[in-house]
Amino acid sequence: MMKICSNEDISKEKVMELFKLHWGSPMMVISTGVYNCSELDAFAAVNEEGETIGLITYLIKDNECEIISLEGGDGIPIRDEIELIKWI
Repeated sequence: MMKICSNEDISKEKVMELFKLHWGSPMMVISTGVYNCSELDAFAAVNEEGETIGLITYLIKDNECEIISLEGGDGIPIRDEIELIKWI
């Protein structure tokens, strides 16, 4: 069973580690700017072994929420990625 944690419950180092593993860097370049995902608000999916298996980072500005990244990790089903989105 998966547990959802806010970025208050996961370390910045853990977020950086996940991005470096899958993307090479925590930096994300999208149409609205360049973001360091380890510094953004986030929710993580954590499995029973305590491993972070999914992560969504987002930015709320002017009452709008922009998803900056959605990292599914290895083997996380799309339904669990959608579950992360629901937490925003």
